[in-house]
Amino acid sequence: MIYNRGHALDYDGWQSAGAHGWSYADCLPYFKKAQTHALGADEYRGGSGPLHVTRRLQRGQPLYQAFLDAAVQAGYPFTEDMNGYQQEGVGWLDMTVHKGERSSASAAYLTESVLSRKNLTVRTDTFVNKVVFDGKRAVGIEVEPSKASSGEPPKQIRAAKEVILSGGAVNSPQLLMVSGVGDAQHLKEVGVPLVHPPPSSRRTKLGGSLGRVLTRNVQEACHALPRHTALPTQNGMDGDPVALITDRSRANPRELPVIQPNYLDTENDRVDLRNGVRLTREVLQQQAFDDFRGDAVSPIDDVQSDAEIDAWVRQHASTDYHPSSTNRMGLETDATTVVNFQTKVHGLEGLRVVDASIMPNNVSGNLNAPTIMLAEKAADIILSNPTLPKSDVPVYEAHDWETSQR
Repeated sequence: MIYNRGHALDYDGWQSAGAHGWSYADCLPYFKKAQTHALGADEYRGGSGPLHVTRRLQRGQPLYQAFLDAAVQAGYPFTEDMNGYQQEGVGWLDMTVHKGERSSASAAYLTESVLSRKNLTVRTDTFVNKVVFDGKRAVGIEVEPSKASSGEPPKQIRAAKEVILSGGAVNSPQLLMVSGVGDAQHLKEVGVPLVHPPPSSRRTKLGGSLGRVLTRNVQEACHALPRHTALPTQNGMDGDPVALITDRSRANPRELPVIQPNYLDTENDRVDLRNGVRLTREVLQQQAFDDFRGDAVSPIDDVQSDAEIDAWVRQHASTDYHPSSTNRMGLETDATTVVNFQTKVHGLEGLRVVDASIMPNNVSGNLNAPTIMLAEKAADIILSNPTLPKSDVPVYEAHDWETSQR
């Protein structure tokens, strides 16, 4: 439910990577188009979109304020809006919550009036086996009931114009591969006839997380339930998550893809996570936490050296389930990309991909808001509508962001 767009530089990086028309100035109007913010519209927020967003202001919970104060004491600036002018620092989160319920993509977009449209059919309990091609043109999909034992034969659904895949960063590349769009040698190994070989359709990026750096906190254990703020899943513990934000398929489409996320594969990853552990410890040691902080629980205080922190990371690393960039968007001359800036698959006709898989690179935030923005912008591209005018609002950028943590 976290609504975090990432940083403007993330989207300028998309543009630099070959995704023409996907800079921050191009994307911000679509973030605003999708959004109705509880605080009202301004240069950065939307006020009439289907996705409801609110600011999580836990003023009555002292631990939240202690964290903000501690981060400022450690040298990190407070920002009033992490999705606004200053996207660096510490501040209150935006959440996709409306009237106490999650404002999901389906709740926001698949309303009763939309579902009643004559040109929309939603088929549940249906499994897509593959994309059907006529030469290099996608002409439809082959589907069958999700329950393999149903006995119904596969059926083809023909496309009047185009086939658009939105299966996500895992399912979309897998579906391309079982349809014959992928690494030629690998498809030959599993017996899939080759249609087209974009070379990067087996690559993935996954957002990784270490869980939490924990200390004991007696006060917090007593306050969660009376204030109706949370169910205490780790009683008497206080801490902060450390996250690193920055497939092979088989011929049977029902077999799950084999994914090797390559966590901690590079020294850069290990350095970033070491720094994250040390940063979190530094924040927890600030004066603002004096009334809450107890003994270190995980990692314990004895874990100090690079090697010791690396070992702790290997023991506790997990995923935040924010995969992206498996069908990267960019220039056709770039062998690491699958689709162009109009979301069309390179070298094929009548086939697009519109989901988080086409992000040129992961953004420094949760993927919900960027994926919805991407879909809003892609809709205008697909319909040949004029794109929304670029935004020219300023964004704060620390002059030493490339060399300094704060």
